[in-house]
Amino acid sequence: STYYSQTYDYCASKTSPGGSCSVEQPYKCASGMCNSDICCDQAAADSGCTAACDTGTGACSTKVMSGEVCSSSADCYGDKACLGGRCCTMTQSSYTGSDTRYTKCTACADSAHGYPGVCVSCETGYHSINGEETNADINLLYGRGICTANYPCSDSSTYYSQTYDYCASKTSPGGSCSVEQPYKCASGMCNSDICCDQAAADSGCTAACDTGTGACSTKVMSGEVCSSSADCYGDKACLGGRCCTMTQSSYTGSDTRYTKCTACADSAHGYPGVCVSCETGYHSINGEETNADINLLYGRGICTANYPCSDSSTYYSQT
Repeated sequence: STYYSQTYDYCASKTSPGGSCSVEQPYKCASGMCNSDICCDQAAADSGCTAACDTGTGACSTKVMSGEVCSSSADCYGDKACLGGRCCTMTQSSYTGSDTRYTKCTACADSAHGYPGVCVSCETGYHSINGEETNADINLLYGRGICTANYPCSDSSTYYSQTYDYCASKTSPGGSCSVEQPYKCASGMCNSDICCDQAAADSGCTAACDTGTGACSTKVMSGEVCSSSADCYGDKACLGGRCCTMTQSSYTGSDTRYTKCTACADSAHGYPGVCVSCETGYHSINGEETNADINLLYGRGICTANYPCSDSSTYYSQT
């Protein structure tokens, strides 16, 4: 009636039929069988039950699973709702509650659906989230099948946010964005994480868009040819005739890791714009160092006066 727990070095009591368990650890159940995360009773174990076991009793359940045919919630395993003749993934208490995300559902998906039991139909005036929405920020992990009265948005200057179930204002040209979510920009275009203006979108701009204005930028990117920092996108420094990955303010600041750089890599380099040359007496970290603890994620291209170490009993730590 017990099992050994190495974590606490003692013999723990097994879980009674109908209690919670993990299907990976059936030995924690008194019967030795765990189906659908519920400990089965001995009769279920002896019969080789392949169905779920009922909460509370552990009996081999006669109820049906999400997506299967039902006539009422009483037919569904786990107290799930029965809508449109199919057991849902939502519980009956969710359906009869006050949250319209669930109460407005009229039918759940059958077992042939990609997500059996998910809500696929809502009352008139409501939309069931299915992953095919456009102009919308959808989290399908939590949002698939919910009913909403707010999609689609009637105002073209907004997009639907499923997380907060409302229509949010789109970002103006020149503001920050994610290239995976261009619909959050007023123009519908996001280049280099900046919302483009309408002119840039209409022209099919393939360059970055300028911060603040959203205009299709005429500036060049890290690794490309420049004559001054003014030529470089994102206020990057121009060193050795190439735009850097570091900003001009970093180069003109007080941190010698950046101020001692003399040239940045061209676009043919594996890391365009990284610092590849430093003033005399300084070394540019490149990943080829020996006797050194280097974090290239943060350290590539920094200038240091401490590498290589002159004392053979020491090693260089870039961190």
